[in-house]
Amino acid sequence: MTLYIVKCELKKIASLPMLWIFLSLCLILNAGIIEGYRYSNVDESFFSYVKETAAITGTELGGEFSERLAGLKDSEEKRRLYEETYGVKNIYEDLKVVDLGQAYISVYALPDRWAALMRNKYQCLQPMVDELARSNAGFSLYAAGETKNLHDLLFSILFRTITGEACVLAALCMIFLYGYEYQNKTEAIIYTSYTGRNIQHGKLAAGLLMGCFSYSLIAGITLLIYLGVFDYSWIWSSNVSGIFNYVEEIIGIKPFLTWIPFTLWEYLLVMLGLGLMLTLIFGLIGAVIGRLCKNSYIGAISFLLLALAMMTAPYFLAEKDLWGGYFVSQFLPVCLWLNSSVWLTDMGIISLIPFHETIGLFGNVIIWGILTAVSSWHFSGKDVLL
Repeated sequence: MTLYIVKCELKKIASLPMLWIFLSLCLILNAGIIEGYRYSNVDESFFSYVKETAAITGTELGGEFSERLAGLKDSEEKRRLYEETYGVKNIYEDLKVVDLGQAYISVYALPDRWAALMRNKYQCLQPMVDELARSNAGFSLYAAGETKNLHDLLFSILFRTITGEACVLAALCMIFLYGYEYQNKTEAIIYTSYTGRNIQHGKLAAGLLMGCFSYSLIAGITLLIYLGVFDYSWIWSSNVSGIFNYVEEIIGIKPFLTWIPFTLWEYLLVMLGLGLMLTLIFGLIGAVIGRLCKNSYIGAISFLLLALAMMTAPYFLAEKDLWGGYFVSQFLPVCLWLNSSVWLTDMGIISLIPFHETIGLFGNVIIWGILTAVSSWHFSGKDVLL
């Protein structure tokens, strides 16, 4: 019976023309972002040269790499690559990341309580930095001087866009499903019985499945387009914390520091998994709003207002020097989405703990899962439709 209900609820969503229009617009937007960024920010001739050269020189920087590069035919691309890679040092060898923590403390004038937690976070990160130094991770070629541009395009722009599109769609689909009977004036027939009200479980399953489908479709096609433009076959094994990947912040430029070592391929897979989890969280948010708001249009507006409130909360709290509230607000789903470009890293002033995004995502699944269960239980327990 439940599977039949899920199938029927999925048909309701799939029959919406706006769903497919929205998905098409998302894919067109993502393709446009790739093309626009490609021509304005990426030197494709240099990227192609690095790819061809890496087959000869290898992808680990050092004396042998420079010697092999020096023996190649002269060109503008060769001169640029040689200048970028010759004599590079192990950036992690003498790096004391507690100094980064102190820089944040000074710039933001953190009170002692929060300053101590910030120092502790970077002390926890030091063993990872030492491991990066021992493994020569900093000598990873990645895409040389185009690394920053490509990494930002894939993870700062495209990944955030993909997850944002899927999250909005998951929430709105859930709100639509929960408001369907009210919009079609059939609630008096369906919801006056205990059995009829139990179709909400099928709605929840269908909404979450549609969220997963939307995320997979958008992410899959967008990545196919991206990888069709930029051939990554030769750099998947590169370390994301290599010398050419960095983060620009108010304290200056710092390495791209992750809590555990990641190759580019591993980092992408984990990020995609976390993105799927975030999409499911927004689906649960949509379920709670849909249960509380009988009208789908009011539910959609409520969702947008809630998202806006979550988005502005950290800025308001930081402005008022309410640092405790600021750090807690960074666990809000919208804030997790906004900070997705630095997931699995130290996250700077955003966080006081390791693996902030992972803890935040699992915590939100539990919280919104409980809220969904409570709202469903309350609705199912009614004897008469009110």
